[in-house]
Amino acid sequence: MGVDAAKEAIYARLKKSDAGAGAMHFPLDRDAQYFEQLTAERIRTRYVKGFPQRFWWKPDGRRNEALDCRVYAYAALHGLLSMGLNLNKRVEVLPPTPVNRKPASNATPVTVPMTASPRRRRMAISSNYV
Repeated sequence: MGVDAAKEAIYARLKKSDAGAGAMHFPLDRDAQYFEQLTAERIRTRYVKGFPQRFWWKPDGRRNEALDCRVYAYAALHGLLSMGLNLNKRVEVLPPTPVNRKPASNATPVTVPMTASPRRRRMAISSNYV
């Protein structure tokens, strides 16, 4: 799996606004800086000898460690899946988790002003899901 394909899959999942299959779920302790890092890069197109080439661009000074970690985790998951790991079967044998989890004591709630873009507000709201 290539890095570009992993980033495209991650960004596609970030666009999902409903919780459930295919959506990304985040721990309650993620702050706004984490989501800024996760969405730091943009897809751009340049033309080489008249042919379009898409590439991921990160503005100068922006940090993207959260995105890099998510890409590595995504690649590791696909590696395990290709070796035959079936996560759906493994989760069936686990005890049920409590529905109403309390955030960690050091968790900082994510607040996003209403002037923020709808996508950023939606990400902050969805970050409160486990």
